[in-house]
Amino acid sequence: GIRGGYGSNGTDCFDPADMPDVGTLYANAIYWSFCTLATVGYGEVTPCNEMEQLYSSACMVCGSAMFAYIVGSISTVATTTNLQEQKLRDRMRELHEYLNIRKIPKEMSNKIRRQCMHRWRRTVFDEVHLLQDFTPKMRRQVVRHIHGDLVEQLPLFLNTQNDEEFFTDLMVQLKPGSAQAGEEISKVGEPADMYIVLDGEVEVDRGNGREVQRLHRGDAINELETLKGVYDEQAESTCRYSSTAVTFVDLFTLRRADLEEVYRAHHQTAEAFFLERMRTIAEQEAQERASAAQPPAGGAGGMVRVPSTESETVEAGGLPSFMAGGPPGRKR
Repeated sequence: GIRGGYGSNGTDCFDPADMPDVGTLYANAIYWSFCTLATVGYGEVTPCNEMEQLYSSACMVCGSAMFAYIVGSISTVATTTNLQEQKLRDRMRELHEYLNIRKIPKEMSNKIRRQCMHRWRRTVFDEVHLLQDFTPKMRRQVVRHIHGDLVEQLPLFLNTQNDEEFFTDLMVQLKPGSAQAGEEISKVGEPADMYIVLDGEVEVDRGNGREVQRLHRGDAINELETLKGVYDEQAESTCRYSSTAVTFVDLFTLRRADLEEVYRAHHQTAEAFFLERMRTIAEQEAQERASAAQPPAGGAGGMVRVPSTESETVEAGGLPSFMAGGPPGRKR
């Protein structure tokens, strides 16, 4: 049996005559190993001398470290299964702290939170930065996968797909956004950025409460003003109309600064696209105003006035005055 004074003189735990068989020794060793790894302590199986005590101590340290590593790994996997959700929580926490520090009013804070949550739920990643590391072909495929179905429903982008690079860079600049019912999206006289309605209804007026029209999916807000401001840097690029969300509106924002970046990178393609879109918009506006106006007594012809804050006219050919005549090319 086990000696009474084990550990004092380095003797064996068992007398040779009382040594258990090999199967019993293996069973005790496995039991001791699991006790060590589970860190539940000892009692039934104990070290008998100094060497076994040192060995047991080393195994306890290794077992504790292994147990901590396994638990930590499981915790990491559980908390990082969805990196999108983790980043979203971090962004919302940061936004919450910012609003509290700046003492933003509660009503305004709620609007900001709803808008940011709507945008960040689409993506919290910097897609422009991520896509830079892709090969050009892969970049085009990813962007077309993300925006392909949508673009086919938006007249603004129908003629951009012939140039894959231009199309890709333009799509990447689209930023998701939203507006609550009754929220003002743009205002007369403010610097113009383009907004593309994805869902909902937007009311457009001249800033005096007089409704001009209502926009729905696929319609663009401030398209002419934004394109003109990029094409002609000397032209005034402010909103001609005010726009207000009638219902909850899901939209894309295309900032003028981002559009200028695309213009510089794809000058020839962008210039032709801008001119075509501006001509189309101007002709549509001229036709709408002409159909709404009383025809003059002497017959058709002459000038059709398009109400504008910029004192521009649209000639019979349907072109804004800054585009009529003159060679193509960006004005400086």
